[in-house]
Amino acid sequence: MTSSMEDAPLLTDSRTPNDPENDEEAHLSNNGSGSTRGPRTREAPREHTNFLPLRHGKFSKLEILLAFTSVVLLILMSVFAGLYAGRANKHILPPEHEQPPIIVPPNDTIKNPCLTPDCVIIAAQIISDMDPTADPCDDFFQYTCGGWIQSHVIPEDKGRYSYFDSLYEDNQKLLKGILENDFESIHKFKQDLPPPSEIIDKQNFYKLQSFYQSCMNESLINELDAEPLLPILAKILEDFPVDPKYSLLYNFGHLSEMEGQRGSSPNPLNLTNVLSRLSIFGIKPLFEFFVDADAKDPKNNVLYLSQSGLGLPSKEYYEEEEILSIYKDVMITLLNKALDYNNISLPLNNNFNASQDIFEDILEYSTEVLLYEEWEKNAIKIIEFEKKLAKISLSAEEFSDPEATYNNQTIVSLNRLSPSFLWSQYISSLLPPTSVGFPSRIILTSNKYFKDLSKLVNETPTETLQLYFIWQAIYTYADNLSENFRAPIRKLRAKIRGTDETVKPKRWEECLKSVDNTLGLMAGRYFVLKAFGGQSKETADQIIISLKDAFIKRLPQLDWLDEETRKKAIEKVDHIIQKIGYPVKSPDTMSPQSLAEYYATIDIKEDKFFENLLSAHAWASRKKWKEVGKPVDLGQWYMTPQTVNAYYNPTANEIVFPAGILQSPFFNAKAPEYINYGAIGMVVGHELTHAFDNNGRKYDASGKLTQWWSNATIEAFKEKAQCFVYQYGNYTIDDPKGNHVNLNGVLTLGENLADNGGLKESFQAWFTRFESDKDDKYNNQLLPGLQNLTREQLFYISFGRAWCSRIRPETAVERIRVDPHSPANWRVNGVLRNSNHFAETFKCRVGSKMNPVDKCSMW
Repeated sequence: MTSSMEDAPLLTDSRTPNDPENDEEAHLSNNGSGSTRGPRTREAPREHTNFLPLRHGKFSKLEILLAFTSVVLLILMSVFAGLYAGRANKHILPPEHEQPPIIVPPNDTIKNPCLTPDCVIIAAQIISDMDPTADPCDDFFQYTCGGWIQSHVIPEDKGRYSYFDSLYEDNQKLLKGILENDFESIHKFKQDLPPPSEIIDKQNFYKLQSFYQSCMNESLINELDAEPLLPILAKILEDFPVDPKYSLLYNFGHLSEMEGQRGSSPNPLNLTNVLSRLSIFGIKPLFEFFVDADAKDPKNNVLYLSQSGLGLPSKEYYEEEEILSIYKDVMITLLNKALDYNNISLPLNNNFNASQDIFEDILEYSTEVLLYEEWEKNAIKIIEFEKKLAKISLSAEEFSDPEATYNNQTIVSLNRLSPSFLWSQYISSLLPPTSVGFPSRIILTSNKYFKDLSKLVNETPTETLQLYFIWQAIYTYADNLSENFRAPIRKLRAKIRGTDETVKPKRWEECLKSVDNTLGLMAGRYFVLKAFGGQSKETADQIIISLKDAFIKRLPQLDWLDEETRKKAIEKVDHIIQKIGYPVKSPDTMSPQSLAEYYATIDIKEDKFFENLLSAHAWASRKKWKEVGKPVDLGQWYMTPQTVNAYYNPTANEIVFPAGILQSPFFNAKAPEYINYGAIGMVVGHELTHAFDNNGRKYDASGKLTQWWSNATIEAFKEKAQCFVYQYGNYTIDDPKGNHVNLNGVLTLGENLADNGGLKESFQAWFTRFESDKDDKYNNQLLPGLQNLTREQLFYISFGRAWCSRIRPETAVERIRVDPHSPANWRVNGVLRNSNHFAETFKCRVGSKMNPVDKCSMW
């Protein structure tokens, strides 16, 4: 099942559990990059203008006139911005708050604000986003984002809208413009390539475009209806046969006569065969294998085995009857459409040799009411099984602990632990012939889950499991089938997220998500060429280096950190790898040859969208299993260049910032530094602090999961962390009925530590550069119309507005249950309530909402 990109773990570490909304949309688990696991997000860049070089000699009269007109317009924009801000900012600080002094570097005065087009636009956007009537010491999120909130509505088909989402849309529109034109139209920004490379680049472009167009051919997809899915359903019937006497499909129309009867427990060989085949199709009932760096031997890949198979976003939803009722109705509808014997026929196996009888029986009972009742009986069996599966599954909170989810097993011990499956058979069927050998170890995320799963499967009748596998196949691919399948899925999402089920997402948006999840790095090449130029990479690199320095300089100030641990922490920071913009190998995004080789075995046909997806899934499966036991490829990324997000990968000790997030309002190479440091600087600090949060701290400088802190420092860390757990656990959001729902302080601990530490580090990095800048090397000019605000205040405003967002109550509840990130308003207010410097900057009295007496601090 695909999903809307609407949500995004906004900045994460690569061990963050997959975000359900993002996972639904991920046709491939690798997000189109070919990696075997990883995080997500979005937002979008304004296109960089391509200026023609100035010619030598005199300017024409027309050029002089245009230049003069441009200067006049720029001055007028500045004047109007100043007049607007002068009016709007009369109440920017309440009268009782004393205005702090403005910090002015040498050779700079209030009378000389930055008047470049970028500065004027940034100033106007900040003024527009703010609510000058709000008290920054009462609700800073409202103060920085009140205007934005008032002027933006959540699209009816989405559960949330934010600056991340608007940037993501901009990125998608840029790619849409590229893919809906021919190859020659991109000549303005493509590289100067030698003829052989240009030919390959052109082939890559049309492969990418063919996939996009196959998805856009909605009329053909609707005409085919369930047909593309039937071969998969047929394989389920073939690999996992059921005794006709107990079959819930064979006896359709007579299910009431079977009450109290059940077939045998599943045959382990059949069970193993069907699960291994479904995994190639990207269908993951019961469990999922993935390949990643061994947390205790990070230079080598190892096979991980994890839980999977729930249809609803989290186990909590299986306790809500209202949600289960909708889920059941959607399941009935889709089962009926996929297995509609009146219109289509499945290739039936030997157990269905009386196939004509089944058609006659179904036709005999084919009134709408009776059909519903029969499918309802089947749907109830599936849901009851999923409820049992949910009960034995780990919660999102439990799943986030890297030590608890590292359980070393051999194939022999795994067979003893979970005997319902033939694990050797499963793994051998997927390992390539060129494999280095059978894996000696498998890491389980939970021993108890696989012990309980074996027992659950053994106690479940074969006919129920067969139906469950069929449902998993339908549910996984519903978004890639006709509108008959997509509409019921929207109904379920609408109930969970509070959206309008009647509003269809734009088809091009859905197809670009498929592009990103399938050929994402190939699309990333054209995105980077058009949107990520100039000094962006160099400027971002400087910001990251300065943040590292700031973090190291702060360590001696932490009295809870012992000297030996402090030295090792400095070593870890020094060893952090920083990646910016796009991959340069595995594959090289800027090399057409490298991209062509990387995606070579994905077969794309313009009129075969579903088959294109299957080919991509098979490619991803082969790639994953080839990596078992091999050295880790440090060149690979877990995000595509156009992604609006960033991540920290603990086993590689690396921080990664795709080009997609290095765009306004998070980053602009021409913006004043205090603006950039407030937004993207905090993002960098956030990812850097992940290396030392409650999970990241457990990995040393080489990426190894080991205890490298002293016991005394660990205990001091836990004590300070408990402050954050309690603090954020007492923050609330409102559910659809207006009831307060508390945040999960344990689940969100790592992200809250990263937010709090990241902002502190970013301010210190900026201020250090600012104070040392005696020659005005760095742009720290004030903004027009905002001269009554200090640079320090604008730093915090830049931070706050980056998180401007609106969210539906239903979606907010979903995020509380599954997302390790706090809601946007608490990512702003929660962090600033812990900042003494913020309180001093805005002159917030002690005891005010934004300056509570009790504060939490770690990094």
